[in-house]
Amino acid sequence: MLDKQKILTIAVIFSIIGISTLYIFSAQSSTRKMDISEINEELLGSRVRTEGVISEISWFGYMVLFEIKEKGEEESLTIVCDREIIDTDEKRREMVTGAEVMVEGELEEYEGEMNLRIDSIGELSIVNKAVSSFTPLSELLENPEWYEGMKVKVRGEILEVDNSTESSSIILTDLESKRYKLQCEIVKDLYDDEKDIVGYPAVLEGYIRYESETGTWKLRCTDSFEVKS
Repeated sequence: MLDKQKILTIAVIFSIIGISTLYIFSAQSSTRKMDISEINEELLGSRVRTEGVISEISWFGYMVLFEIKEKGEEESLTIVCDREIIDTDEKRREMVTGAEVMVEGELEEYEGEMNLRIDSIGELSIVNKAVSSFTPLSELLENPEWYEGMKVKVRGEILEVDNSTESSSIILTDLESKRYKLQCEIVKDLYDDEKDIVGYPAVLEGYIRYESETGTWKLRCTDSFEVKS
């Protein structure tokens, strides 16, 4: 027969479990599902579920910061979560730019900027893995804001080469219509400037960024540069 102390202990445990369950259920039932473009400062303190493509990600000691965007939209939402939320090696490998994710958490403000924090009852899941495929120059140059800060892989024909600066620059055109021209900056270790590469097809991988000094969008080729001779 259980004594009074054991009965009291069991009652307290079940009470805690019951309260926790009610809290989680209440939080989940009040979560709003919406697009990133619908999120604004009036929703600070609310719980939100949304989806987007990772455009930038930074890993710190105990925390991960990443930004997500809707396809075709310029607005981004900063996501904050503890590293333990990304609880498997497979998910860590999949958390790269270009991956589509679903996030759920609370909207908060930090240093004047709004972000979504994935808390202990929040959720982070991979909707679609990043695909290592070529991004057409036409799509890239017609919607450059969408790709800002994202890693892309492109191919085309080299029209011009400029080796007058520390980082070599080339102009790449599409192989099909030759209508689109992308300026590319190549880090020194990836390019042998003694080779004549004008007129050759090439494959480049790097990040898209806006250069305010010249008012142009550029590909900073940091990962790979391959000339198909």
